[in-house]
Amino acid sequence: MGTNFAVAPGEYLQEWIDGNGMSVGEFAVELGVTVAEIEDLLTGKEAIGREIAYQLERVTSIPSDSWIRFELKYREDLKRMSVGSEESCTSSIHDELASLFRQGGRSWVPVYLLMRDVSENELYKPEYSSFSAWLKDEAARCGVTETLLWQRKSAGDFYHEWSSGKTGVPSLEDGKHLSELNLNLVRKIAKIDPSRGDELMYEMIEAGLSTKMLRSEWRAIRSHEDGKGIGDATKTCYADAVGRKISCSDSETFEEIVNILQSAGYEVCGV
Repeated sequence: MGTNFAVAPGEYLQEWIDGNGMSVGEFAVELGVTVAEIEDLLTGKEAIGREIAYQLERVTSIPSDSWIRFELKYREDLKRMSVGSEESCTSSIHDELASLFRQGGRSWVPVYLLMRDVSENELYKPEYSSFSAWLKDEAARCGVTETLLWQRKSAGDFYHEWSSGKTGVPSLEDGKHLSELNLNLVRKIAKIDPSRGDELMYEMIEAGLSTKMLRSEWRAIRSHEDGKGIGDATKTCYADAVGRKISCSDSETFEEIVNILQSAGYEVCGV
């Protein structure tokens, strides 16, 4: 059942400021913004985006994804309360995702965090019946493939689950060596050999690992597993230059090629 009130994230922020005996001016200095900007946040006039959420986490120690979740819930409740309003919660989420995709680079982490919020808090409702349906439509609206979004979610979920309960490991946002592609490779290795996957995760966090090395290790582990049941079957890949198609003898090789192309900035359709 929908609420008949909306709590702006600024109310939580005001409680934190008051609870720490600070003035709005003092908090603005700590955050590195103007008093006017803080007042806009407190009143809900200014939405909390990913950048300001990171700044708030630095000062308040409240996780950035919590601030984003507060913001999305606030906009969703406003929508329910506004009779005839045309703006939906998923529209706000789309605007945030579209902005992140325009940034490129490390944007895969905030993209994952936003998708996790949508999934865990069912923010796709009532427009969509499931997270998968929302993701499919959102991929089309953002001009990316569903595969890309699922890969980012798989990489983020893997790290979130692996790091849960561990001490001394960075958050996903702070892990400078945690690339989407490499995390997915370690995820597949860990599925077959958990202890080796654990070793690789610590090595990746400490100094980073090359994608080439991880691909080689994944092929070796996969070949060993395949050899247990089907012998030394040869994996092949064929490129049809005329038809502009790539055909592979197995799905894993095809997935690796898709990962390489997407990490290089190519859009892969029909996967």
